[in-house]
Amino acid sequence: MGNFAGKVKSDQIIFFNGDILALDSKNSKAEALAIAGGSIAQVGRNEEIRKAAGQSRELIDLRGRTVLPGFIDSHVHFLATALTAAGIDLSETRSIPEILEKVEERAKNTPRAGSGFSVSLCPDSLLEANDECHLIPEKEETMKKIGIVCFALSLTVACAQPALAQQKVEPITINFAGFIPGSHPEMIGFNKGFVSKAVELSKGRLAFRFRGGPETFATPDLPKVTQSGIVDFSINLAGVAETVCPGVGATTLSRISVDEERKNGTYAYMDQLCNKGGLHYMGRLTPANDLQFFQLFLNKKVEKPEDLKKLRIGTATAARALTEGWGAAVVNLQMTDYYTAMERNTVDGVSGSTLTNWVNSGCQAVTKYLALPGYLQSSGFIMMNLNTWNKLSPDLQRSITDAMAYSEKVNAEIWAEDKAKSMQKLRDAKVEIYNLSPDTAKWLVDTAYESTWAYQQKRFPDVTPRLKTLLSGGK
Repeated sequence: MGNFAGKVKSDQIIFFNGDILALDSKNSKAEALAIAGGSIAQVGRNEEIRKAAGQSRELIDLRGRTVLPGFIDSHVHFLATALTAAGIDLSETRSIPEILEKVEERAKNTPRAGSGFSVSLCPDSLLEANDECHLIPEKEETMKKIGIVCFALSLTVACAQPALAQQKVEPITINFAGFIPGSHPEMIGFNKGFVSKAVELSKGRLAFRFRGGPETFATPDLPKVTQSGIVDFSINLAGVAETVCPGVGATTLSRISVDEERKNGTYAYMDQLCNKGGLHYMGRLTPANDLQFFQLFLNKKVEKPEDLKKLRIGTATAARALTEGWGAAVVNLQMTDYYTAMERNTVDGVSGSTLTNWVNSGCQAVTKYLALPGYLQSSGFIMMNLNTWNKLSPDLQRSITDAMAYSEKVNAEIWAEDKAKSMQKLRDAKVEIYNLSPDTAKWLVDTAYESTWAYQQKRFPDVTPRLKTLLSGGK
């Protein structure tokens, strides 16, 4: 994949934060590409493409989605298609007599086999039709004549062992969606952790189908999409989930590990709150074991509390209350606006992004400082339609619960690894990473929690005190 430096113009569209595959002999990949005049002008890393483009361009955040070159594949199996067309069409048959009638009819004229019969569509059930199996030997010569002896043998075996065949159980397919695309590292970790483990623990009685990320369901709609049963469960942002389960956004304020949450009653109380909205609480997507999910990215260095009060800090909803608590001037931003706001100095910093998402969006190219420590717990969690949950047998419910606990551990490890890699990318981009003094660091974190708890208490006075006790380690 070439780096066509210098070809980027001021009227192009920039696609960034993607998994861009060239499908060339080297299997090249890129994070961003620029299109000008209907042609690809440049491909490469997020920061270099956006920097080369300047400010006169349209930005499209791919959010981890894959981009492929255009290609056409008619994909016709000529031989299989010809053989099927020449065979006996059994797709409309629903019983053994119907099959035999078509076989006899074809046998009179041409030696061809048939295909297309579906046992699942047979009302009187192929596997229970023992009284019709005596017809097979009578047709033996005909079967040989038309070359489907194997069909006769398999049919005879099925009739002879109906009890064994009837034991086969089709898996229960559970559909789910998320606020992140399927190619996102957290979703890959979720599939590796939860989905694989749930299938294993259920011994194949559960199957899962991902219906899509934000390209299929808008993030604000996910809770109600799940509540209505359009999908069986969804991966949500805690603040968004409060539209159907008031108060659950407080999960970002946890000061304890996910294991402790399951032991001290936090998990059970969260489930109670979700139940009121017709949902079941499954668990967290990506726990931040260091309780430093969000980070403070700056273009003006902060060393003491008074410094923050002089700054304009951009944030999405999740970190608004804590930013106000610090005394900074809040600038409301969507996550996709962070790069442009930092580049154009609309803000002096951003308080509502994770380290991984910051780097994946190429924002290190427009950042001078990262002030440590970070703050709060992750905001992504998973909830299932309550009717779907209640229809599952107790052992399948246990499989899902155990798989979820396993997934939390797997994704926490993946998160830590990605965070370390992202930290290195900041260093490579010459971002100054520094630790606040102990007193300032304590003030920053404590104020973040206290301000957000006050915000939660104001909005949800009935449930916030109990959540605060539990998420602080009490019972």
